[in-house]
Amino acid sequence: MYKVGDKISHPVHGAGIISDIETKEILGEEMDFYTIEIPANKMKIFVSTDKADEVGIRKILTKKEIDSVIKGLAVPMEKRNINWMVRTRDNEAKLATRDINEVAMVYKELYKLNNEKGLSSTEKRMYQTARQILVSEVSLVKSITNEKAEALMQDSLNKSFDVK
Repeated sequence: MYKVGDKISHPVHGAGIISDIETKEILGEEMDFYTIEIPANKMKIFVSTDKADEVGIRKILTKKEIDSVIKGLAVPMEKRNINWMVRTRDNEAKLATRDINEVAMVYKELYKLNNEKGLSSTEKRMYQTARQILVSEVSLVKSITNEKAEALMQDSLNKSFDVK
């Protein structure tokens, strides 16, 4: 169980801070909920304490772990010659794992494709989801703004793709 003040990651909304744990009555039954504030988009969400693991709530990474994820963005990746449907299914599966390294790989691949030829509307949505998850976690772990977090990620990506 998490406590007030814990920094967590939500698999869809990104990193946040548990600001409260409150009991609410739902259909005559009392249930406990985490109130999670997501600073990246100034959102507040509620997650049942009983369903937090099922939803995919996890503690955010350490500074060392997030640095490793950022450095991983700089590692060149092999070009995959697969059609967009296979790529989309593969990327959806990676996002569904809730593994930050898999999310980073989706972000990296779609960033490259976006710069080369553009993305379909589905891929744009996946790209924005992966970007939001990464930016929010980098900014919360490093205590920096979203803009600075994105700049760190961008610098690393540029090394990977030899973008000047």
